[in-house]
Amino acid sequence: MQVDGTYKIMTLNYPLLVCGFSDADKRFFPTGAAISSHEGKWSYGQFTHAISRWDPVRLYEPKLLIADGAPPITSACREEFPSARIGMCWFHVRQNLENELPKAKIYEDSRDEVTEDVKLLARATCYKEFYAALMACLSVPQLLIKEFDVPNGYSLRWLEVDDFNKGFIELLSQLTSVGQISSEKYEERFQAMAQTNCYHVLVIEDLNAKKIIGSATLVLEYKFIHECGCRGRIEDVVVDSSARGKAFGKLLNSVLVKLAQHFEVYKLSLECKDGLITFYEQFGYKKDNGNNFLVQRFD
Repeated sequence: MQVDGTYKIMTLNYPLLVCGFSDADKRFFPTGAAISSHEGKWSYGQFTHAISRWDPVRLYEPKLLIADGAPPITSACREEFPSARIGMCWFHVRQNLENELPKAKIYEDSRDEVTEDVKLLARATCYKEFYAALMACLSVPQLLIKEFDVPNGYSLRWLEVDDFNKGFIELLSQLTSVGQISSEKYEERFQAMAQTNCYHVLVIEDLNAKKIIGSATLVLEYKFIHECGCRGRIEDVVVDSSARGKAFGKLLNSVLVKLAQHFEVYKLSLECKDGLITFYEQFGYKKDNGNNFLVQRFD
């Protein structure tokens, strides 16, 4: 069940707001109307306030609000329904894309590709599909992976939500303590990290065993120093004990070093034990004489 509010309809030179409900067959049933002096935040605020209190016993609390992105509508909805997520309708997404994309010179040679990427994201019916589509749209990381040879029976890709069921957490436990992590807690952290462009978790999957056997993470730190530059860190490099000796660690590091170069980091660093210094030196790392690594542990 959803509430649809139409606008841009005039009566006696005043905006007429018509509200109603749509059923599962997309049939619209007008339920209420309001004549407003203008289309400002106050007008929409009164309108949404009336909608939320149609049923005084059980107040209407939508989970998702779709609008055109106009500030008066967005502000009114956010105040009346603070817990609801606010999105932009597909018609206005396309309209804004057509208007604004030509102004972005950075995408001048790939406007059609960007448009198709947005359409791909719009077809997602759940978060899992949206994230898969999003990762497919991140063409640079995806194309970068394809430059590297991967042994038959294995897949080199970015971390997915379902990898919780493929032993990702168990793999990390071979590196350090991870504690007790439920699938809900894992997904919550996964989504929080995915919403930024700072965490790039690369994994290797054994396709036959449907098991994650390798992982490494590139963390990006955006700074004010170095002309608002970006620093990279390689963290949580681990290969399953049953898959070591197959150069998977080298593969993971090679990909992330190249990805860091794509993001034009001014410095890429990692922390390792003495016995691994020689291994990491093959990727261009070296000791930074005069600088020390200090740590405080609170766990």
